[in-house]
Amino acid sequence: MYGFGYVWISQDVGDSTAFVHALKRRLMDCYLQKWNQNLSDSSKADSYREYKTLLAPEKYLLLNLSYSQKKSIARFRTSTHNLMIEKGRHLGLDRACRLCPLCHANNISVVETEFHFLIECSTNENIRIDVYGNNYFTHRDIYTFNRIMSSEDSLLITKIAKYLHKAFEIRAKELHVL
Repeated sequence: MYGFGYVWISQDVGDSTAFVHALKRRLMDCYLQKWNQNLSDSSKADSYREYKTLLAPEKYLLLNLSYSQKKSIARFRTSTHNLMIEKGRHLGLDRACRLCPLCHANNISVVETEFHFLIECSTNENIRIDVYGNNYFTHRDIYTFNRIMSSEDSLLITKIAKYLHKAFEIRAKELHVL
């Protein structure tokens, strides 16, 4: 399966150090290929697969963030949140029908994706300004979203976690009122 059938046939590995190194490398490569394939085949990880390109621990896990901030960013990144893009998937709604309830209440019809929630949603504008400052995003596009979500900058990651925690709290309160 891993291309080392000759070892079984010859009952010898030759240079054992070189063999162990080659076997480890092959196992890692096959695991990464399988991980990438699973991510590619997933029906839920649309945004995640765009910015998560390396199999490595996330930096936010190592930062001095509150439990609730880590939980918010983890749920956001892994699509275990209650945004309509994910909730609608569970309900069997067509993607085009997974509208942002907060924007929809203001007569704006837009699909509530992770991108929308972080970058566009008008309900969160004040939170964005509070967390990021007045000139927080020069461009509101998918490239900016992917750059932000794949950032290793501790200060930016802390701001993302703070924003997501506040925005999810506001969303829950607003939806309770609606």
